[in-house]
Amino acid sequence: MIAMPWTDRTLPNAMLDVTDMCNTPCRVCFHRAAPRHRSMDEIRRDFEDAKRLRDLHTVTLSGGEPTLHPNLCDVVRMIKAEGFHVFLLTNGLLTDDAYLARLRQAGLDSILFHVDAGQTRPDLPGQPSFEDVKARLNVLIAGAARVGLDVSISTTLYQWEQLPELADYFMRHPDVTFLSLSKAVDVAGFFKGRNTERVADDASLETAGLRRFVDFFRNRHALEPFSYIPTRNGNKAVWVSFFVPVLYHPGGYIAYPYRSTWIDAATMRLGRRLTGHYVHKTRQNAAVTMLRVFLNAASRLRLGSAVGFWARSRRPGRYIRHKMIVYDDGPFWSADGSMQHCACCPAAVVRHGAMRTSCTVDYAPEDCYRAAAS
Repeated sequence: MIAMPWTDRTLPNAMLDVTDMCNTPCRVCFHRAAPRHRSMDEIRRDFEDAKRLRDLHTVTLSGGEPTLHPNLCDVVRMIKAEGFHVFLLTNGLLTDDAYLARLRQAGLDSILFHVDAGQTRPDLPGQPSFEDVKARLNVLIAGAARVGLDVSISTTLYQWEQLPELADYFMRHPDVTFLSLSKAVDVAGFFKGRNTERVADDASLETAGLRRFVDFFRNRHALEPFSYIPTRNGNKAVWVSFFVPVLYHPGGYIAYPYRSTWIDAATMRLGRRLTGHYVHKTRQNAAVTMLRVFLNAASRLRLGSAVGFWARSRRPGRYIRHKMIVYDDGPFWSADGSMQHCACCPAAVVRHGAMRTSCTVDYAPEDCYRAAAS
């Protein structure tokens, strides 16, 4: 896998928290809930800071629960008016068909539904099974797809036993293009124990959790990781992604065994040179996906595999989609007592004129950020 070429400055996404209010208690949460919406002036100021701090391609609206904000459609319009791809991270409790249609009309491009068994939700039973979660996701995904939104799902991984069903569901569902997974971390407890809890370093590149995640997709789905982001001290990979071209057919699907090479890194850099930013989110385009497959196969001297994949896609009732999988295994304490997380955070939040790591933004003592800056 290749290292993502991003830096804090060139990373193409930023998150704007539009509210501190939430209607779904989660077993662990990175943010402190509070009975307050951010004003349009505050959101506009954060947006201006985000543009100043990063070469943006996408802006993700979050919270709290952003759909509680009474002016969310206005926020979407403000960001879309400047040409950015607008992403919404939501628990989906309020996203009925009419509301989704208004958001789409305002300019929303993509929606990321956060639904998992660690939430207390009125639309799920207590201690829900994955079948319960899947049934709710099916309703949310269908509603979003009807209005033309690109659909993703987000889950907090509390137990590794959750992963097989979730991964199978994601791979089999053609309307879900992005799966975001993060390790369950009680962030408040994580910082209370910061002087005593340590995770020892070892000689391997990845954290133990990331290694387990990669091995799962390698063994169960024959997939290899596409890219990684190292920790702040550069010793380990703590964030990993997979790029998966998938051929759907009446009997199921075929995942192409994509393995990143130098040509992928070169393509990303070329895209930035042409557009002024790295591409963070792309719409489905089967021709572009197949072009990537052929370029990748050529760089690996495996053109036969690409030709076979393309030939199978030409049969009736078949179509190609691309999917992305991301896993974040941070934060953790290294053996030297320093807090470690992504060297540059793809989900960083704008706070007080700066980009702050989303998984620690509401709990990390200020000296952790001073240490990171030094």
